[in-house]
Amino acid sequence: MGRRGPRPKAEKVAPISMLRTVSTSNPQPPDALDSYELECWEELLMVLGSTQHLAPEHVHLCEISARTLATLRRADRVLAEEGLFVTHKTGYRSQHPAVAVSLKNRSLLKTLLVEMGATPLSRDQVTPPAPMMGSKLDAFLKKASQP
Repeated sequence: MGRRGPRPKAEKVAPISMLRTVSTSNPQPPDALDSYELECWEELLMVLGSTQHLAPEHVHLCEISARTLATLRRADRVLAEEGLFVTHKTGYRSQHPAVAVSLKNRSLLKTLLVEMGATPLSRDQVTPPAPMMGSKLDAFLKKASQP
């Protein structure tokens, strides 16, 4: 027999890397980024740095996000120039291939930004983990450090 009532919702706990704040120095961009991707990198770091949810472990996610944002903007530029549809030699009209690229990169960018805690909703849904119970060693070290 099934259980009555709504299912309990699992509480989202922030990973340890999300609880760290941005260091005073921004991470260095990877060498493989082209000039447009570097512009997107700097823009993303400016936005993500202001949220104070960026950790050193997010460098690879920032690289993927910068590439995704650059690809999204390039696809949108192509669509603005050429339109949403293409006409084939036979006269058949179909969706421009850049539409699929744009939609896929929008979805991926949103997922990456949520993963890094860059959206207000993703920051609200994450709660810090419960404090760990102090061990005897922690108590001893705390006593020893006091004058």
